[in-house]
This record gives sequence, structure tokens and C-alpha cells, in this order.
Amino acid sequence: MLANTHTVLFEEQYGVDIELYSTTDEIDRLVAKRNGLESLEIELMNPDMVSPRGDVFPKTSVDIDEVFTKAFME
Repeated sequence: MLANTHTVLFEEQYGVDIELYSTTDEIDRLVAKRNGLESLEIELMNPDMVSPRGDVFPKTSVDIDEVFTKAFME
């Protein structure tokens, strides 16, 4: 449902029907043109492969030796 909200906001801001566009390149060109740019520049915000802002699970520290010891001792 949230994605639909973003689509509606985009359509209102740019006055277009999103169904007329089939690729992100088409959308990028539309946004660039409307903002008076030749093209959009995509900048890497985080040099890591996975952004820490995109983590789904909390980070934890696990002693794997302790985990195995407990698992095999019981």
C-alpha cells in the first residue's frame, strides 16, 4: 500500500500517469527534463555493498564456539 502512496504523490507532483512509463530510465528522463537537467546523477551514498540503513535484523555479536558447545553438550 505504501508504494501506491508514493506513486500517487509522484503523479501529482509531475502531473503524469505513471502507467504510461515502463522503465525507470523513462522516469529518470522525465524528472531530469522537468527539473531542467540533462540527466540525473546517481550518487553512491554508502560504499559498502549493503547499506546499514537497509538492515532488517538487529546486529548481534555471537560467539559461534559457545553456540556449538551448548548445542552438543545438551
